[in-house]
Formats: sequence, structure tokens, C-alpha cells
Amino acid sequence: MNRPGDQLLARAAFTRDEYRPIRLGGDWRLRSLEGNQLTFDGPALPSDRFATGDYYVSIDGNPGVPPARIADIGSSGVTLADHPFVDVAGKGDRITVLVRLQLPYVDPAQCIGCGVCEHECPVKGRRAIRVTAENETRERRHRLLL
Repeated sequence: MNRPGDQLLARAAFTRDEYRPIRLGGDWRLRSLEGNQLTFDGPALPSDRFATGDYYVSIDGNPGVPPARIADIGSSGVTLADHPFVDVAGKGDRITVLVRLQLPYVDPAQCIGCGVCEHECPVKGRRAIRVTAENETRERRHRLLL
């Protein structure tokens, strides 16, 4: 169902995927990679925490290879949802566990100040985005761009 303003919100507000490393107090090194099964040397990952769909694995030193989503965690390895590390990963490579964050952004050039993004913000309580009339002007040459 389309609501009034959905088209405006789709143009001005959007999310960007960003991957950030998880600090777990250990060093993981690739032991083997067979199919989608990645085994590593290092401390065990908590099985109840990192197989939720928002956690990924990257092989350090391969910036052009996208991270692979963790599908399941075993005692000494993880099962990946896909296999992007073909011919780029070698035994002993450092492994980094990443969390995928969907960060909200507003394009000031597309924003018309309607407030739909504030109304639809998924953050509970005080919204993460607030639309105000502070320094508002309708003159094009005085328009505020962040």
C-alpha cells in the first residue's frame, strides 16, 4: 500500500549498508575453506550470537571482495551463505567478523522538509531524525544545504 509521501521519502531518505568490525578479543586465522564451510584457528565464536543474518566474515587483505554472510556457526568454523573467497583466501589469512549496519541518510538536495522521514523513523522514543523550521526560508538563494 502506498501512502502519500512514500515517493518523497524514497527520494530524500534512504539507508546505506556499512560493515564494521566486531571486537571480540581474539585473532582468527583461516585454517581451511571448503565450499561454504570456513574453519579457523582462534577462540570459538558464540553460536547463539553471530548467525542472525547481520554478521559477516571478511578476509583481510582483500578489499575488493565483498564480505560473506554467516549462515551458521559450528565449534571451529562458520558456514557462509555464499562463497566469494574463491582463489583469494589462503591458509593463515586473518579473518574479521563484521556487523552490517543499515545507516539512515537524508539527501539535502531532495529534502523538501515534509517530515515523513521523522514520522516513519523506526527508532522508538525520541526519533533519530527531527525536522524543524529553524532557519527556514523559502528563498531559493538562502536555502540551507547540509
